[in-house]
Amino acid sequence: MRVIGVTARVICHATEDEKKVLKALENVLGSIEKGKLKKERLSGHYGDPIVLLTLELTDGDKVKAVLEKLKKCLSVFEKSILVSEAFEEKGQEGILYVRLDKQSAYLGSLKLSDKDAIKLEFRIAGSLENLKHEMGVE
Repeated sequence: MRVIGVTARVICHATEDEKKVLKALENVLGSIEKGKLKKERLSGHYGDPIVLLTLELTDGDKVKAVLEKLKKCLSVFEKSILVSEAFEEKGQEGILYVRLDKQSAYLGSLKLSDKDAIKLEFRIAGSLENLKHEMGVE
């Protein structure tokens, strides 16, 4: 299995410190190259300002390190959920969708969450069976 890239997206709400949100993202991805970080200023449901932060990593070693961190930090149950519910096969490639709790990531812990999440999309060359093997979930 080969990891091609990962795209990370996170929303920084008006009530949040952008530096802390970036720290949470950095705790997940490792060092962030500011030049590759896209900031998109948007308006929330009630007109409040929000910033969508997007970062795409294509360096195979860096992306593999992020996947290894997930493998190490997530429980067997969480990894089982990922490979059974969050992997979409597209021919010889696939996308692994991961949502991590932003607050926990800021504190240095990785855990799955659907609310106020850091969203990761891993592009992977390989099958679901390859991913199960890689994540240690058979």
